[in-house]
Amino acid sequence: MVSGPQFHRKQRGGSVFHGAIADTQPDGWARRVILRDHAKRRQKARRAGADVESRPLNALDFLLAVDDASRVGALRFQDEDGVFQRAAEEGRRTAPPLIELSHLLNASHAVETHTETTEDLRYLRGRGTSLDGMRPKCTVLDDDGRLSIGKFPSVTDDRTVTRGEVLALRLAAAAGIDAAEGRLVESDGSPVALIRRFDRLTSGGRLMYVSARRNIADGQI
Repeated sequence: MVSGPQFHRKQRGGSVFHGAIADTQPDGWARRVILRDHAKRRQKARRAGADVESRPLNALDFLLAVDDASRVGALRFQDEDGVFQRAAEEGRRTAPPLIELSHLLNASHAVETHTETTEDLRYLRGRGTSLDGMRPKCTVLDDDGRLSIGKFPSVTDDRTVTRGEVLALRLAAAAGIDAAEGRLVESDGSPVALIRRFDRLTSGGRLMYVSARRNIADGQI
């Protein structure tokens, strides 16, 4: 433990935040959804004749755009009133049950094919799209009510990537590696990889998480 101010020098292609904080911000797929949603909102405001702020989204905007319930790891952010970020937007920010997989899959495919509606983006923004990686995914509640990652097949796939990912997890477990639990769930005939979040306890508590990949890239490990 080191006391006092901590300074972080941004590496090329890295985050402006220290690695532990950067791990909690959206990246890849989630950033795509947030950027599309931001653009749609600006277009709608312009059509309504509203004065639209031209400032682009910055790293802090992305960091605070993540809903508290699905944020990775145990690090949480709250405002001066003690309200956790995005937790107060009742009815919008929540991890959906498995029954919504079809809706999530269709909305994700719409984003990939650039045919998404404002409603598609609003739905995805409120459904735990806070995870790292470029492939379409979101946080869902599994049959036991625990947080899991739903990874969807991409419209650009030339092979069944989701099946391969679950197979890799099972082979790793069979080889004695401590791997996340993964299984396949069919949604409208498409195989969705359902992978239980390893940063959550059975009781619902949070586990601290630091990405080796991100921190090595930033020169912090």
